[in-house]
Amino acid sequence: RPGIRLDDFEMLNRPVTNADYRAFVDDTGHAPPPYWTGGRIPAGLEQHPVVFVSRYNDVRAYTGWRSRQEGRAYRLPTSSEFEYAARAGRPDIKYPWGNEPPPGRANFSAQGERDISVWRQRLQPVKRHPPNPWGLHDMAGNVFQMVNEHPDVTLGGYVFRITSPDDREGWAMGGSWARTA
Repeated sequence: RPGIRLDDFEMLNRPVTNADYRAFVDDTGHAPPPYWTGGRIPAGLEQHPVVFVSRYNDVRAYTGWRSRQEGRAYRLPTSSEFEYAARAGRPDIKYPWGNEPPPGRANFSAQGERDISVWRQRLQPVKRHPPNPWGLHDMAGNVFQMVNEHPDVTLGGYVFRITSPDDREGWAMGGSWARTA
């Protein structure tokens, strides 16, 4: 978007996996996502993105835990940061990989159906498709991405550097986490 200024930020090169989230659950005793069976990741879904987590409770707990573990500030990206990273800084393209249609480049339905009841059959492991030019995987397709959306501080107001969700109120649905530089 024209006129948007973004501070430096880092982004995980793929969505957070069930295996990543398992380390958090094991270390903290935090409740696992509801689709885990008996508190365990269903067989074969270890390298799939973690889904059905609460933006406010689960994401804040996970990013806080990861920040403490690594001594860095983890948070959700703003929508502007996510879009910039997904397009690898190229405002003139339609998809993270370019302008070519999605078949073979993202997990999607050509028919456009969105039947949530078959999510296990549709969900794919992370890094199944080629990365964008910046090495970021799964920026479109597969799962909704979580972003810190409301308000997007890059669209107005002044915050010296976003270091936590508390810098501004608000969340929006969507699995990628940003890390401040």
